[in-house]
Amino acid sequence: MKRTPRVNGRRLSRSLTALLGTLVSLACLSLLPDERDNGMEPEGDRPERLSIARLLAQLTPTERRPGGLFFPESRGTLIWESLGPQPITNEYWSGGANASGRVSTIALHPTDVNTVYIGAAGGGVWKTTDGGQSWTPISDQLSSLSSGALAIDQTNPDTVVYGTGEQHYSGDSLYGDGLFRTVDGGASWSKIGLKADVGNYIARVGLSPGTLHVCSDSGYVRSIDDGTSWTAFKPGAATAWCNDLVRSAAAPLTLFAGFYGTGIYKSIDDGATWSALGGGLPTTGFQRLNLAIADSNADIVYASLISASGSLAGMYKTVNGGVTWSLLSNTPNYVCTQGWYDNGLAVSPTNPNLVFAGGVFSYCSGGIARTTNGGTSWSYVTVGTNGSQVHPDQHYFVFGPDGALWVASDGGVWKTTTSGASWVNLNQGLSITQFYTVGTHLTDPNFLVAGTQDNGSLQFQGAQAWPQVIGGDGGPVAVEWSNPSRYFTTYVRMSPVYRWLRPLTSQGTVTGPWSGDRASWANGPLIVDPNLPTTLLAGTHRVWQTTNSATTWSTISPDLTGGGHLRALAIAPTDSSVIYSGSSDGRVYATVNRGASWLLRNTGLPAGRIISDIVVSPTDPMTAYLSVDTASGGRLFETSDGGVTWVDRTGTLPSGIRAMSLAVDFSTATFYLGTDYGMYSTSDGGARWVPESTNLPSVAVYDAQIDGLNGYLVAATHGRGMWRAALSGGVTLRPRPMTTAPTPEDTRRQRSRMPAQPIP
Repeated sequence: MKRTPRVNGRRLSRSLTALLGTLVSLACLSLLPDERDNGMEPEGDRPERLSIARLLAQLTPTERRPGGLFFPESRGTLIWESLGPQPITNEYWSGGANASGRVSTIALHPTDVNTVYIGAAGGGVWKTTDGGQSWTPISDQLSSLSSGALAIDQTNPDTVVYGTGEQHYSGDSLYGDGLFRTVDGGASWSKIGLKADVGNYIARVGLSPGTLHVCSDSGYVRSIDDGTSWTAFKPGAATAWCNDLVRSAAAPLTLFAGFYGTGIYKSIDDGATWSALGGGLPTTGFQRLNLAIADSNADIVYASLISASGSLAGMYKTVNGGVTWSLLSNTPNYVCTQGWYDNGLAVSPTNPNLVFAGGVFSYCSGGIARTTNGGTSWSYVTVGTNGSQVHPDQHYFVFGPDGALWVASDGGVWKTTTSGASWVNLNQGLSITQFYTVGTHLTDPNFLVAGTQDNGSLQFQGAQAWPQVIGGDGGPVAVEWSNPSRYFTTYVRMSPVYRWLRPLTSQGTVTGPWSGDRASWANGPLIVDPNLPTTLLAGTHRVWQTTNSATTWSTISPDLTGGGHLRALAIAPTDSSVIYSGSSDGRVYATVNRGASWLLRNTGLPAGRIISDIVVSPTDPMTAYLSVDTASGGRLFETSDGGVTWVDRTGTLPSGIRAMSLAVDFSTATFYLGTDYGMYSTSDGGARWVPESTNLPSVAVYDAQIDGLNGYLVAATHGRGMWRAALSGGVTLRPRPMTTAPTPEDTRRQRSRMPAQPIP
């Protein structure tokens, strides 16, 4: 989450990385005998429009037929390689130690202190059998890797229940696909609860003899017939999600549940019936609730209530099973203003007076607070006496059978065996980073720069361990083609922008004067002009330009949104005067004169939907493709007239799959959609889509780039790190950049093909 970036030590233009290299493959296609023999030369000196139909015409029947070259099986043809990070090194907000990514939940073996399961926020279930020294993913075959909750059967520890969908009231928290179970320690899984029954966002799951318990956006839900049927309890308004669910080993049939904005309820019959608790609890002024119960005494329960501002509305305690509650007035505001997102709470199983509560620190004095006297007084233990430190955003606490406290945070997993006096970092071997963006290098396949959720901007140097460039949240990134040693990283909303030289030399802050502009949190456009050296564009709700490597900036557009912000920018590789923009509220504009005028180009596009990506043809500025981030209807569109009209090319892409990113391999007419369930491809214009899932998990792909010069498709996932796959044939040549600006005649000729349409 948001905090001031700190140094330890966007994305390269879609036109450049997704198109620049593949232009050479296209050039190779232009030399195919069948193209020359069939008189396919461009008309006059005007670049030919590279439509999907045109691309398919260049392929042989064997290449384009279903089951042919590109579709030998339903799982696609790409073989993926995980690049890490594994781990992130020198992570500033983790005390300069290792980090991995957000972890939502932890389940500990009841007797074996070395066996632990974690649920990564977007990266599925991981298991260790050596106390966290190494980790193995065990749920990659499941339909969803968005982790909400884990529960382990205390009498049969090989049985683990996994609730998908992360409940953090954050735009960064993805929905799930129901409830899963393994009975063999993760070797295999079965689905035991549909999301229609158990909810899309699961906060807690529990097991008791013959009963499954789920706490989710559907309320409290239980099954007494092993998931065949479910009954739900949800008091009050539809917003009363079940936030937390606890039970003490001392009273296994007694449950306490916290409902968002409503209150705390109790059941004494294993969830069959519920009653509201009062006795000193507030009835208004709170939203999220977290609970912790003492295994040694089922009458002692702690409850943290979060206000609408995200701060602590109060820590309450009952010592008589919920009959009466007392406000623990000395509790510090450990959640600062992020209690809707950060809030962990746990009581020692042997000492009901030892309690840990975790939230956030960095921009405030919150973090992990500890009481040893039942809440009379508290002290912060986020940083140990030896300097060891837990990542600032904490989400879940759980005690092990040996008394160790395990902590799940935005940076991964830590534990303490000294009640917080020192912390053990357990992130080696976890590859669960949540990337937003990625930028590739012009020639070096072993260099990437990428922005992450709460773990800063990172650098790939050819090894699984990635050093952090700068801390905080990492947004759009970019690498200059004219000087590939120079790259750029950003903080949230591109404020600020930082300039660097390889490997890790800061050239300072180079932010444009756009403070106060509406801008994407971390997915806005920052692109390098593929033709003009040292020229970049950045998008807020308008387009900003620099011609001197971000030393100075100026605007080249008015507001190009309907009240939202820009999500995509693309410059034509053959004509830098032609630029396309796409916004979070579905507006597409185009200019043919480098921003002197912009024309609304929405005909044929769905209204109000996020334009997630735009890719321009490497031979024709009037031909472009865009993706729409929606789960149904049109998600891939083509224009051959500069956006005057758009044609839906979604074809048979199944409903329920969002188009979050787009990359195009023009050499094979293959379109790659990064979705919320992995990567999908089509080589026949959408007539058939194939999940490229041979060894890529069903994880959200927030950014996709084609490193055409090195022959790779790079996928920045939001939960399983960075992946890449070698493309068929590869590319080895480099297109020649334009060294001068387009002539007035070039601009006039392109503008004449775009009918005038004023900005509304």
